[in-house]
Amino acid sequence: MRATLKEHKKYMAGQAECGLKVGDRVEVLQKAKSHEKGWDNSWEKPMDLLVGHIGTITHISRVEILIKFYGEDITFGYPFYVLKKVKKARGTK
Repeated sequence: MRATLKEHKKYMAGQAECGLKVGDRVEVLQKAKSHEKGWDNSWEKPMDLLVGHIGTITHISRVEILIKFYGEDITFGYPFYVLKKVKKARGTK
């Protein structure tokens, strides 16, 4: 079931406050359910394989945080609450 507007606004506020930026290296800590906690996107089965892996944020949108994983040809969009920053982007404080 899709997130309500109220849930999505709450998700967007949390994403804005999480401090993640393009270029940050992040670890995927756990799976998420599709549309969970106001995340307006779906969790796909191949994303399961990347839980515990570290990738680089390539783009942040209203819907997701895109992560590129070394050696993978595909980029997946994750909700902010399953990500943990492990290294800041170069040139950021």
